[in-house]
Amino acid sequence: MDLPTKEEYQQWRGNPITKVLVQLLFDKREVLKEGIAQGEAGSLDYLHEVIGRTQALKDAIDCILHDFPVIEEEKIDA
Repeated sequence: MDLPTKEEYQQWRGNPITKVLVQLLFDKREVLKEGIAQGEAGSLDYLHEVIGRTQALKDAIDCILHDFPVIEEEKIDA
């Protein structure tokens, strides 16, 4: 797998589609969090499932915004 350069990553982050994707992930996470806070999760097993989904969304958002692997230097073809 070839990692993108920092510049390629920044271009991707600035893409309107990427911005919509991140916003959709944030919105979905907020809906799940509100459901938990309002006691809508139901059974304890389902609550654990919803908490897991919420954490998975947070992990995806963090990866996109903070932890995406990039190479620091421009790719050099030898």
